[in-house]
Amino acid sequence: STEISNFNLHQSGKSIVANWSTSSEQNNDYFTVLHSTDGQLFESLGTIPGAGNSSTEINYSFIHDRPKTGINYYKLKSTDYDGTTYEKGLISIMVDAGSTYFDPITSSLVFAEAGSYEIITPDGRTIGRTVHSNRFELLNKGVILVRNLSTGSTERLFIP
Repeated sequence: STEISNFNLHQSGKSIVANWSTSSEQNNDYFTVLHSTDGQLFESLGTIPGAGNSSTEINYSFIHDRPKTGINYYKLKSTDYDGTTYEKGLISIMVDAGSTYFDPITSSLVFAEAGSYEIITPDGRTIGRTVHSNRFELLNKGVILVRNLSTGSTERLFIP
Protein backbone atom coordinates (compact mmCIF):
# COMPACT_ATOMS: atom_id res chain seq x y z
CA SER A 1 0.00 0.00 0.00
CA THR A 2 1.02 3.63 -0.40
CA GLU A 3 1.22 6.09 2.49
CA ILE A 4 -0.05 9.51 1.37
CA SER A 5 0.31 12.67 3.39
CA ASN A 6 -0.30 16.37 2.84
CA PHE A 7 -3.01 16.07 0.17
CA ASN A 8 -3.92 19.73 -0.36
CA LEU A 9 -5.08 22.28 -2.92
CA HIS A 10 -4.33 25.86 -3.76
CA GLN A 11 -5.41 28.27 -6.45
CA SER A 12 -2.74 29.59 -8.78
CA GLY A 13 -4.05 32.09 -11.30
CA LYS A 14 -6.90 30.36 -13.12
CA SER A 15 -5.74 26.86 -12.12
CA ILE A 16 -6.05 24.61 -9.08
CA VAL A 17 -2.87 22.83 -8.02
CA ALA A 18 -3.26 19.54 -6.13
CA ASN A 19 -0.20 18.54 -4.11
CA TRP A 20 0.48 15.39 -2.15
CA SER A 21 3.44 13.41 -0.94
CA THR A 22 4.13 9.77 -0.19
CA SER A 23 6.30 8.56 2.67
CA SER A 24 6.42 5.04 1.21
CA GLU A 25 5.12 3.27 -1.88
CA GLN A 26 4.68 -0.45 -2.51
CA ASN A 27 3.81 -1.70 -6.01
CA ASN A 28 2.31 1.72 -6.78
CA ASP A 29 1.55 1.96 -10.50
CA TYR A 30 -0.14 5.37 -10.73
CA PHE A 31 -2.31 8.02 -9.10
CA THR A 32 -5.62 9.27 -10.49
CA VAL A 33 -6.90 12.75 -9.69
CA LEU A 34 -10.72 12.88 -9.73
CA HIS A 35 -12.85 16.03 -9.84
CA SER A 36 -16.46 16.90 -9.06
CA THR A 37 -18.56 20.04 -8.74
CA ASP A 38 -21.30 18.39 -6.65
CA GLY A 39 -19.33 15.99 -4.41
CA GLN A 40 -21.25 13.04 -5.88
CA LEU A 41 -20.26 12.45 -9.50
CA PHE A 42 -16.49 12.38 -10.03
CA GLU A 43 -14.60 12.27 -13.29
CA SER A 44 -10.92 11.56 -13.84
CA LEU A 45 -8.79 14.59 -14.67
CA GLY A 46 -5.77 12.43 -15.42
CA THR A 47 -3.13 10.15 -14.00
CA ILE A 48 0.43 10.55 -12.74
CA PRO A 49 2.85 7.59 -12.66
CA GLY A 50 3.74 6.34 -9.18
CA ALA A 51 7.24 5.40 -8.06
CA GLY A 52 6.50 1.67 -7.81
CA ASN A 53 8.44 0.91 -4.65
CA SER A 54 9.99 3.63 -2.53
CA SER A 55 10.80 4.29 1.11
CA THR A 56 11.73 7.96 0.72
CA GLU A 57 9.38 10.94 0.58
CA ILE A 58 8.22 11.84 -2.93
CA ASN A 59 6.22 14.98 -3.75
CA TYR A 60 3.60 15.05 -6.50
CA SER A 61 1.66 17.87 -8.16
CA PHE A 62 -1.24 17.92 -10.58
CA ILE A 63 -2.59 21.08 -12.24
CA HIS A 64 -6.29 21.41 -13.09
CA ASP A 65 -6.65 24.17 -15.66
CA ARG A 66 -9.80 26.30 -15.69
CA PRO A 67 -11.86 24.67 -12.90
CA LYS A 68 -15.43 25.91 -12.54
CA THR A 69 -16.21 28.88 -10.33
CA GLY A 70 -17.74 27.67 -7.07
CA ILE A 71 -16.94 24.62 -4.97
CA ASN A 72 -14.66 22.06 -6.61
CA TYR A 73 -14.10 18.65 -4.99
CA TYR A 74 -11.02 16.52 -5.56
CA LYS A 75 -10.30 12.89 -4.73
CA LEU A 76 -7.02 11.07 -5.06
CA LYS A 77 -6.82 7.39 -5.92
CA SER A 78 -3.74 5.19 -6.08
CA THR A 79 -3.65 2.05 -8.22
CA ASP A 80 -1.22 -0.84 -7.65
CA TYR A 81 0.34 -2.98 -10.41
CA ASP A 82 -2.22 -5.71 -9.66
CA GLY A 83 -5.13 -3.29 -10.21
CA THR A 84 -6.01 -2.78 -6.54
CA THR A 85 -7.18 0.80 -5.94
CA TYR A 86 -7.15 2.92 -2.79
CA GLU A 87 -9.19 6.09 -2.26
CA LYS A 88 -7.10 8.76 -0.60
CA GLY A 89 -9.47 11.36 0.77
CA LEU A 90 -11.80 14.08 -0.44
CA ILE A 91 -10.95 17.76 -0.29
CA SER A 92 -12.70 20.86 -1.55
CA ILE A 93 -11.74 24.37 -2.61
CA MET A 94 -13.74 27.45 -3.55
CA VAL A 95 -12.65 28.89 -6.87
CA ASP A 96 -12.68 32.64 -7.54
CA ALA A 97 -15.30 33.41 -4.93
CA GLY A 98 -13.14 35.30 -2.48
CA SER A 99 -15.81 34.83 0.16
CA THR A 100 -17.12 32.36 2.69
CA TYR A 101 -19.10 29.37 1.41
CA PHE A 102 -20.89 26.38 2.93
CA ASP A 103 -19.56 22.94 2.00
CA PRO A 104 -22.52 20.53 2.35
CA ILE A 105 -20.32 17.41 2.18
CA THR A 106 -18.42 18.30 5.38
CA SER A 107 -21.16 20.56 6.87
CA SER A 108 -18.54 23.28 7.20
CA LEU A 109 -18.22 26.95 6.51
CA VAL A 110 -15.06 27.50 4.47
CA PHE A 111 -13.51 30.95 4.68
CA ALA A 112 -11.63 32.67 1.85
CA GLU A 113 -8.54 32.72 4.07
CA ALA A 114 -7.50 31.40 7.44
CA GLY A 115 -8.26 33.88 10.20
CA SER A 116 -10.40 34.69 13.20
CA TYR A 117 -14.14 34.64 12.58
CA GLU A 118 -17.29 34.84 14.67
CA ILE A 119 -20.43 33.00 13.53
CA ILE A 120 -23.61 34.77 14.63
CA THR A 121 -27.36 34.16 14.32
CA PRO A 122 -29.51 37.01 12.91
CA ASP A 123 -30.72 37.79 16.45
CA GLY A 124 -27.12 38.41 17.57
CA ARG A 125 -26.32 35.13 19.35
CA THR A 126 -22.71 33.96 18.84
CA ILE A 127 -22.72 30.27 17.86
CA GLY A 128 -19.01 29.84 17.19
CA ARG A 129 -15.56 31.34 16.84
CA THR A 130 -12.47 30.36 14.93
CA VAL A 131 -8.86 31.40 15.39
CA HIS A 132 -6.27 30.86 12.63
CA SER A 133 -8.64 28.53 10.79
CA ASN A 134 -10.19 28.44 7.33
CA ARG A 135 -13.18 26.24 8.23
CA PHE A 136 -15.86 25.85 10.87
CA GLU A 137 -18.25 22.90 11.26
CA LEU A 138 -21.79 24.27 11.20
CA LEU A 139 -24.95 22.39 12.18
CA ASN A 140 -27.28 25.39 11.89
CA LYS A 141 -29.58 25.98 8.91
CA GLY A 142 -31.01 29.24 7.61
CA VAL A 143 -29.42 32.67 7.75
CA ILE A 144 -26.12 33.17 9.58
CA LEU A 145 -23.67 36.03 9.79
CA VAL A 146 -19.90 35.58 9.59
CA ARG A 147 -17.84 38.42 11.08
CA ASN A 148 -14.16 38.63 10.19
CA LEU A 149 -12.63 39.66 13.52
CA SER A 150 -9.51 41.06 11.81
CA THR A 151 -11.28 43.37 9.35
CA GLY A 152 -14.64 43.82 11.09
CA SER A 153 -16.48 42.99 7.86
CA THR A 154 -19.60 40.81 8.06
CA GLU A 155 -20.95 38.40 5.43
CA ARG A 156 -24.53 37.14 5.41
CA LEU A 157 -25.04 33.53 4.25
CA PHE A 158 -28.05 31.30 3.79
CA ILE A 159 -27.46 27.66 4.75
CA PRO A 160 -30.00 25.42 2.96
